[in-house]
Amino acid sequence: MEEKHKKALNRNRVEIIADVDAKYLLPQLQQDGILTPEMAANILAGNTPNERTRRLLDVLPTRGSRAFNSFVKALETLYSWLKPKLDDELCASGSSPAKNLATPIKCTDKKSNNGGATSNPDVKDITSGFDQLRINPQNDNRITEKELMKVAKKMGDRKSVV
Repeated sequence: MEEKHKKALNRNRVEIIADVDAKYLLPQLQQDGILTPEMAANILAGNTPNERTRRLLDVLPTRGSRAFNSFVKALETLYSWLKPKLDDELCASGSSPAKNLATPIKCTDKKSNNGGATSNPDVKDITSGFDQLRINPQNDNRITEKELMKVAKKMGDRKSVV
């Protein structure tokens, strides 16, 4: 992982740990070849969401040049409000934001060029305020109501989820 990516993760570490449960990111990171099954098992051995996310953030910088973009891609689905924060860090350092993502951000406008929408027919959009939470129904990881309310709170006022 490049130094600029490590800095972006470190500067946002507290918020990432507070907001993210790594167990929902692991399938994407494994699919992208960033984490081995053994690494995922070690991360999942954390007793709390904070501990699991801490473990993930500790191992991620050691996983090569594709690790950051894969992590940000995994964040897009459930933790979309964190992606712009990471991109802002990269823009501030004069670097390009994360690439090859469903909702790319340009440093000049810092807004999604597609409004968070997707053309993927397997994804169901749940609209709340300014952002959208996209849940893939084929994903084996289930989201609890408590976690969904946490996401809704981060996105703005509590909205009804259809």
